[in-house]
Amino acid sequence: MRALLNQCRYHNCQHVHEPGCVVREAVDKGKIALPRYDSYLSMLAGQDNRH
Repeated sequence: MRALLNQCRYHNCQHVHEPGCVVREAVDKGKIALPRYDSYLSMLAGQDNRH
């Protein structure tokens, strides 16, 4: 995921629903595992449960 972060259409992309998001595109194409993306969303929401 980190390698794609600066390739999105908008510099402030949160990789959730923005158009032109290469991270979401990679998730949709199976290039980023859904559990990894879900973990990112959890951290973004402040609900990171990792130990």
